[in-house]
Amino acid sequence: MGCIAQDRCDPRMLKSLCRRCRISTWSRVESGVLGSKEFRVFISQSGTILSPWHDVPLYVDRPDLLLNFVNEIPKGTRPKMEIARDEPSNPIKQDVAKNQELRYLKAGDMPFNYGALPQTWEDPDWVHPDTKLGGDSDPLDAIEISDSPLAIGEITPVRVIGILGLIDEDETDWKVIVKRTTEPNSADNPLAISSADLGKITTWFRTYKLAEGALEENKLIFDGEMRNADYAREIIDEAHARWKSLRCTTKSDDRTL
Repeated sequence: MGCIAQDRCDPRMLKSLCRRCRISTWSRVESGVLGSKEFRVFISQSGTILSPWHDVPLYVDRPDLLLNFVNEIPKGTRPKMEIARDEPSNPIKQDVAKNQELRYLKAGDMPFNYGALPQTWEDPDWVHPDTKLGGDSDPLDAIEISDSPLAIGEITPVRVIGILGLIDEDETDWKVIVKRTTEPNSADNPLAISSADLGKITTWFRTYKLAEGALEENKLIFDGEMRNADYAREIIDEAHARWKSLRCTTKSDDRTL
């Protein structure tokens, strides 16, 4: 049973969601063969399978604003991995296209670690004033910019650097830019991002769908400029509140959306 499987609407519980989850390490449990439709990566803690979306706490250390990052697509790889919202325990699996073939990134290797922030939800009914569109019904996407790749399903503490706003098929799709705390030199300047790295990120999200047959580039709000960490945290806090509301309207034994 996950940390939020019962009494999830008790205000005292919501104030300290998954506090006991903070003190243990997370393990990855692979099932099946990578490159097959059966492949799954589950998250385990103390031998119990948990949801990377619902059971991993968003905040590692609230005073220091450290967040947990769940990696889906390792840097330098192409399989389109994602949290399975509609499966029990929400394992990470390879996405399947409309023709039922496994999806790969046609634009090339992922240039950064790509994943999600747990316990967040981009509510379709949440119309942000800067995008004027609702969310895509997924956890908040996050881009981890450290030099080395993370494994599929690896969970690591990160600091927020900023955020980009993407409009994808008439939905708001925020991209939170983060950097892991264990990266060398991150303590010296934890919120730094080079113009080259930021340019690489914005170029990727503007153009990657062209390789998949799209006729025009994706739209980035603010002309593709990154908003700072304070702006990003406002989005994160709202998405966390929306996730809490989502869980309060979901059956206690339902580990899917």
